[in-house]
Amino acid sequence: MATIKDVAKLSGVSVSTVSIILNGQAKARKISEKTQKKVLEAIKELNYNPSVSARRLRSSDKEKYTVGVYWAIDFTTGFLARFIEGLQTELVKSKLPVSTVICPFENNRLENESGLKNMSTYNAVIIANTNIKDQEFLNENPLPIPAVLINRNSEKYHTIRIDNVKAGEIAANHIFRKGITDVGMVIQKNSFYGMQERGKSFYNFFQRKGFKIPDELIVSVKNSVLGGTEAGEYFFRKGRIPRAVFVDSDVMAQGLIHFFNKNGVNVPEDCEVISVGIGPSEISKYFMPSITVVDMPLEKMASECIKLISEILEHNIDEKKHILLDTELVIRESSPLL
Repeated sequence: MATIKDVAKLSGVSVSTVSIILNGQAKARKISEKTQKKVLEAIKELNYNPSVSARRLRSSDKEKYTVGVYWAIDFTTGFLARFIEGLQTELVKSKLPVSTVICPFENNRLENESGLKNMSTYNAVIIANTNIKDQEFLNENPLPIPAVLINRNSEKYHTIRIDNVKAGEIAANHIFRKGITDVGMVIQKNSFYGMQERGKSFYNFFQRKGFKIPDELIVSVKNSVLGGTEAGEYFFRKGRIPRAVFVDSDVMAQGLIHFFNKNGVNVPEDCEVISVGIGPSEISKYFMPSITVVDMPLEKMASECIKLISEILEHNIDEKKHILLDTELVIRESSPLL
C-alpha cells in the first residue's frame, strides 16, 4: 500500500508539500499549479488513499465529519484551486466540524474508487467533473453515503451547479449587441458536461438570431495554453480570423491571445475574445490584454457545498436538494463594452 512518502518521492516534492495539498491549503501556502498537478498525478498513479482514521486521530475532537472531494485528474487545476479555496474559506468562516480530503480520480474509472462504496471511509462526498460513463455509474449504483454532485443534473443526488445555458447566452449576447455576427468558437476536446452546455447555448443563440456559426470556425483543442495556441494556428491556416471568438476556458484564451499578439492580430481591434472564467481571476485580470470572462462562481459553489453537506449530516435530510448558481460577466480589454 502506497504511503505519503511514496507520493512525495514520485512527484519530487517534500512530504509536507503533499500534506498541504491534500488538506486544501496549496494556494494559501503559495504552491504552484504545476506542483499541485504533479502531486495529484502521483496520488492517482500510486492509488494512494489518505487514511481517514489516522486523520481523525490527529485532528481535534471538533472535526466530527470527514468529506471526500473527488476530482477528475485531467481537469484544470485552476478550477480545483478556486474550489478548494472556497471550501476552506467557508470552513474557517462557519467553524463547521468538517475536514476534507482531496481524492483525484481518472475519468471513466470512478467505479473503481473504493471510498465511494463503504460507509467507513467518508461521512459524505463531493464529486466533481464526472463524464458520461461516470455519471451513468452513479445513477445506476446509488452510493451508501450522502453525495453532492458538482455542475451535474441528477434526481438521485444532491446537486449544486452553474446555469451553463445562461452563461453561454450571456457571452453570445455581449458579442451580438455590438453587431458582431462573424464569430468563431474554441472548445475543449472530450469536453465535460458543463462545457458542452455552454458551447451549445452560445451556438444556438446565434442560430436563433439567424446567424449560423460555420463549422470551419469551430475548433476543438486540448484545454491548455498550448491548445489555445493551436486554435490560433488553425484560424491562420484557414486564412479566416473571425471578428470575435468565444473560448470555453480562460486557459485556452491565454494561448489564443498570445498567438494572435505574436502574429499581428490585435485584440480586440481585429478580433475580440470572450472566455469562460475558470482559473484564478488574477490571471485573466492581469493578462495582456486583460480577458473579458463569464466568470464561474466556483468559490460560491464550494461554500454552498459545505453548507449543504453540514445540513445533510446534522439533520439527516433525505429529500434531494438542487441549487442553481448564476454567472457574472466581467468586462475587460479583450472584449470591451460598446
